[in-house]
Amino acid sequence: MSGIKIDVRDTLFSKLVRERAGWKCERCGQQFRPPEKDGDNSHLSGLHCAHICLGGRRQNSTRFWPWGSISACYGCHSFIDANRMEKEIVARRIFGAARYEETCQRHKLIVRFRGDDSKILRQNLKREYEAMMAKRKAGMRGRIEFESPYER
Repeated sequence: MSGIKIDVRDTLFSKLVRERAGWKCERCGQQFRPPEKDGDNSHLSGLHCAHICLGGRRQNSTRFWPWGSISACYGCHSFIDANRMEKEIVARRIFGAARYEETCQRHKLIVRFRGDDSKILRQNLKREYEAMMAKRKAGMRGRIEFESPYER
């Protein structure tokens, strides 16, 4: 167990990452069923939000950064966490070299949430999730990117 408390922001971000990938593992391609309703236990689906930088959720600069996480099944998540080079290969394939390098640089930044920062971040994540779900409802399939909740 990581010891980092999972809050509403983490849950929303995880849903965004998995929904962005169409509920597929972005390493092996295994398909998962999306949750049937918004309030369910989608975190128990076997599909995870896997952070690509060391420290993952400990680093606020990339904790909710769209290009800092991928959708990965339990097996692939475990494998890439134990094999840094494989994690880099997968991230570069999905996001491209420039985005990967940008994420690694961003990960070095110290970001502290103050005052209303957490509330604003949560609102931005919720807005992105609702926009993504509206696109799905309208029939959009495949990968759907979302904006950074940090920069609104």
